[in-house]
Amino acid sequence: MSSTPLAPNRQAEMSIEVQHIEVPSDLPLAAIQSPAIAALCRVEGGSLITEFNDTLREVVGAAYNLNKAGEITLKLKFKPGGKNRMTILPSISAKIPKEERAETSMFVAQGGQLTPYDPEQERLPLKVMKFHETAATIIDVPAEKPAARVV
Repeated sequence: MSSTPLAPNRQAEMSIEVQHIEVPSDLPLAAIQSPAIAALCRVEGGSLITEFNDTLREVVGAAYNLNKAGEITLKLKFKPGGKNRMTILPSISAKIPKEERAETSMFVAQGGQLTPYDPEQERLPLKVMKFHETAATIIDVPAEKPAARVV
């Protein structure tokens, strides 16, 4: 019995894990069942929607965690591909918020070398002292008795 390979779009359907999605009651069902959404889900055999979903998750997570704005651009180019055909070339780009980097202040020494120490200030001859552990004794202090109540 020979195994027939699945068409690319059928392979994508087989590999996508379906999740239950709750449709808000104020969202028209026609918006979800529109031909535009169905066509978008078929672009690149469904991998465009998967990539968009992953990008959305990344942008939303970074925007939320860093309290900064993010952006996703979904671009679709349409080119006639012959009789009754249309070629679609998609692209997704994102501006993912980044954490700001900390500034580091350093001094410029002779020859343009960077150093954390002021080259014009004499350094103190500090030494690292050896640390010896000592045995600590824990003393159990009894709890105080409550004071007698005088009426």
